[in-house]
Amino acid sequence: MIHPAQSQAGGVVVEAAVAAEHPPVALGAPTAWTSLTLDTGCDTMLFDDSARLVWSPPALRYWPNELAGAAALGRWIGELFQGGLGAELSELIRRTAQTARPSAFECFVGRSLTRSILRHAGPARPHGPGALLVTRAVTAADSAAAFPPPGAELRRLANAPPSPLADLTPREIEVLGLIALGLSTEAIAARLFRSPKTIEAHRQSLGLKLDAHNRVELARIAIDAGLLATTPAKPQTPPGEPDHTQRAAS
Repeated sequence: MIHPAQSQAGGVVVEAAVAAEHPPVALGAPTAWTSLTLDTGCDTMLFDDSARLVWSPPALRYWPNELAGAAALGRWIGELFQGGLGAELSELIRRTAQTARPSAFECFVGRSLTRSILRHAGPARPHGPGALLVTRAVTAADSAAAFPPPGAELRRLANAPPSPLADLTPREIEVLGLIALGLSTEAIAARLFRSPKTIEAHRQSLGLKLDAHNRVELARIAIDAGLLATTPAKPQTPPGEPDHTQRAAS
């Protein structure tokens, strides 16, 4: 368990407290942490160099709420995830805390594609470094070229959860992205050189696979999965390629 302690390094004050109402790192203004954690739409957490939680907000948007608030302080992130993901995240946090080299990764949390940045945070406990994890959802305004930010190493998570779109065919992904852009069945048919009847069949298949009951729900799923950030302006599959609603066996 982390006990109350306070130290100062490089002008950054760090306070690790089991039952703190305020975050342990002072960023220069009382409102800085409130803005960072509540106004930006991000999940923000501070870990020590063993990947144990030092501070997190009362509620989290993306990560499990077992990591939220004072009751979670001292928990090891590795215990909350199965299949090797927890160990991977723990190693990334430890590496960032110990080397001061920022890293970045993408990960599906539920149906939302998120982007996370890990940065060195100075001492997060007496005589030990820490790492700050900031996570947000990918939006339509994002692009692959803008991630990771300069100076951060992009890390691939081998045990990351699969995309909720993993069972879709390439054509279905195209149709889903165009639905999310607000195109009508007729407009999608023209874009993909298919008949409206064929596009409607794809829409129905998408509804069954994604448990969506209408175009609005399909659009929401596409946006949450980050599809609009990568949807091309032109078809990915050639006009003459047959349409399928089942993925080919591998």
